Amino acid sequence: IKVPAGKFVYAAYVKNLANDSASGGSATVAVKVGANAVLAATAIADIKGKGKAAQAAAPTFVAADADVKLTVATAALTAGKLAVGVIYG
Repeated sequence: IKVPAGKFVYAAYVKNLANDSASGGSATVAVKVGANAVLAATAIADIKGKGKAAQAAAPTFVAADADVKLTVATAALTAGKLAVGVIYG
């Protein structure tokens, strides 16, 4: 996913599609647009069954086309499917 240049990013979300995400520990996920964090590290356990959304503290301006990145940290995800979305305009 890319956010085109000249847009503002307002929020991001991560949804657990099958409610079956598993981790070898306490995995976290975070969403960035380019270098800007939109959804801070969130425990996968907090996403199971309901998803997690975050509104940016302030809209982030994207000067050049920017990739949306999902980062997994703390432990590996060992099962499941996640969907990532970004609200921009």
